[in-house]
Amino acid sequence: MEMHYRWTIGLLLALAIGGMSGCTERYIVLTDKGDKAFEQGNYDLAFKRYEAALERYPRYAPALVRVGELAVMDEDWERARVVFTRTIEADPMMVKAYLGRGLAALHLFDYEQAGADFQKAKELGSERADLGLGIYYYLTDRYDAAFAALRYAVRQPGDADVAIRFVFKTAIATGDYATGLELLQDVAISDDDAVQTLWRRMQAELALLDGDTAQANRFASGLKDLPPFGIWYREPSPAALEQMSPFRGAIVEYVHLGSPAYRAGILPGDVITSFELKPVNSAAELERLIEAYLAKSGRSEALFEALRGNQQLAFRILPGGYRWSSAVEGLNGASAAARLTMADKERMEFP
Repeated sequence: MEMHYRWTIGLLLALAIGGMSGCTERYIVLTDKGDKAFEQGNYDLAFKRYEAALERYPRYAPALVRVGELAVMDEDWERARVVFTRTIEADPMMVKAYLGRGLAALHLFDYEQAGADFQKAKELGSERADLGLGIYYYLTDRYDAAFAALRYAVRQPGDADVAIRFVFKTAIATGDYATGLELLQDVAISDDDAVQTLWRRMQAELALLDGDTAQANRFASGLKDLPPFGIWYREPSPAALEQMSPFRGAIVEYVHLGSPAYRAGILPGDVITSFELKPVNSAAELERLIEAYLAKSGRSEALFEALRGNQQLAFRILPGGYRWSSAVEGLNGASAAARLTMADKERMEFP
């Protein structure tokens, strides 16, 4: 009787454990299948598998983090932030979730959140957190800290290209080419067009500083994928927004050598506040306005209004037509085609 009782209890426990194991294995199996589909590039199927896994266990962090990564691939930054937040709530030690949410926060211009998430990922031992921190510090104009973080990021194989870009950007923004070159010592510079453009830009400026105009011209003439007006721009940092208030706009990251904007006299740090008399409230809005203008107007002159400190400036600029000779000769004045031409001149100053 006692043996029969023990055998029955054992069977019931085995059945219960087996049932629980089967339930647990199901969402794990679905997630594994999702991972295989993900690796094969079948993202729709992967998403379905992860969603099915989460229906069975809504707090399963490995499935949640993958859904967040899919949102990043779709550039759905708000959804990515929500999903990565759910992941962190499910597993506060999930490093990928902090990195993912930090990336989403950068794209949503929530720099405070981004910095906190990248710092947390670093505390949890992530080697990839340095890249995020480097970008965060760069975007918030903390250039010394950006250099310090990027020093490690350029040594990470998966992050090197992006890290190198931000080393160049930080060097160009500060004029501290010595630190930029020191960080890139023994680092292989890839053939990526964006990386090569920045590399040549910095080398051209170094040559100019040495007075070697021929060398500067050789580097400058090899630049690729140049923007029509010759400016790269981004969202202002929170500190810059406070200084700009009540204005809004897109901050000029830097001006390409010999470009129309260079010859017009636009400078890094200028804030584009309007384009063709249309207000510019963000870098994304300026990009849309420029694309629409070029599609409609071709190569006609465009009117830019910019804020430089307390000055309000305006420029008419003809897209295209880079002139390296102007760059290497250090000509920074406005050409006849780029002078101020507005009826309302009282509130404007000449560049």
